[in-house]
Amino acid sequence: MDRNYWRILRLEGLASGCYYFQAHMSDISGKKEGLIAKYTPIPIEDLKEGAFDIDWFKSAYKELGEKKFEMLYDSAKIYFWWF
Repeated sequence: MDRNYWRILRLEGLASGCYYFQAHMSDISGKKEGLIAKYTPIPIEDLKEGAFDIDWFKSAYKELGEKKFEMLYDSAKIYFWWF
């Protein structure tokens, strides 16, 4: 199975968008820290404390488009609330 499911679903930018929201969580595993570092030069600790990478945001938003970005954002809010 292709692990790049966002390509199968034709959701280019999904990985970037998902990692964008995960980067602001307080409990990020070491494995994800490395993946997040591919998208932003901002240290993970700064992201956890609220740092904002405007270039990463613009890139993810542009790739996903407004509707898909908002769906991902709404999903992230539910995830953060639930866990």
